[in-house]
Formats: sequence, structure tokens, C-alpha cells
Amino acid sequence: MLIRDDKKEDSGRGSKPEQLPREGGTYILIFFCEDAVDLEVGKSGKISLRNGFYTYAGSAFGSGGLASRVGRHVRLVKQKVWHIDYVRPSLRLDEVWLNTSVSKLECRWNSHLLELGGEVVLRKMGSSDCSCSSHFFFHSSRPNSSDFGSSLVERVTKLSCARQPDGTHAITLSEEK
Repeated sequence: MLIRDDKKEDSGRGSKPEQLPREGGTYILIFFCEDAVDLEVGKSGKISLRNGFYTYAGSAFGSGGLASRVGRHVRLVKQKVWHIDYVRPSLRLDEVWLNTSVSKLECRWNSHLLELGGEVVLRKMGSSDCSCSSHFFFHSSRPNSSDFGSSLVERVTKLSCARQPDGTHAITLSEEK
């Protein structure tokens, strides 16, 4: 599956990748930041991203489900709606972990990311609608889907993402845990 990062793909509601589930569910985006950068995150203020890995957890229960929401997060060019939209252009998306349960799992998954060494980057980033400290974490080493998924009851599907020279992202199924 390929998702393009140009404005043409972002017209209207954007593309919904056919290989991602159209059902609702929970997801974690695994990013890598190559170069340290200071950014303004809307009204939340400034943050400093350092070299390393970042995770962002969310849920997608609206129209188009995971295909629509994850497809939107893959694209770099879009109107800024969520906190993650402000930092996304500075990060390389490497993996997506997801589950199509009808239960909203993002808060429980966030707790688990913290237990695995995640550090809060900006308080309440992505979590303004819940009691979590944040939904966006820094990790000094790459988070491991096997470690994450092995301690959960839910099945976690891992997708690998690779930015292509023509500006598209190739997303492929890696494994299920």
C-alpha cells in the first residue's frame, strides 16, 4: 500500500488505505527523530525533540476507522488538528501497531509504554480527553512490538513503514503478536 504526502492526496477527507482495517480500533505510531528540533505545538507551547524514538497512541472509532486515521497520520501535508500534527513533519514514521477491538485501549497501552521506559515529552499531548499524562513518549531505544504485545491480552498487528524517494510511504504487514 502506498500513501502519498502531497496536497493532492489530502483533498477532502484524504485517502483511506485499502490494506488497513476500516474497523475502529487502537493504534501506536512508532517514529524516529534523526535531528534534534524545537517546535511549537499549537496552544500547548514549545517542545524540544531529541534524536531517538517516539510513540504516539490513539484510537480511531469514527468514519473510516483505522484506515482513515492511520492514513492521515502517515501523510505529512494536512491541516493541523491534533497535537501530533505539529510534530509529525519532523519525525520519520517507522511502524504502526494496531488492534481492531471495539474497546478503547489507548490509555491502557499508554500505561504499558511508560512501564517499558517511555518518557513524557509534553504533558497532556494527545490526551486532553482522558486522565493520561500524555499519549506521546520519548524512548532512548526502539520500542519492541514483541515485548509490548507479549504482556497484553489483545492481539497487536505490526506494520512497517518506509518513505519512498517519490514521496510515498510503503506500508507492509510485518507480524502479529
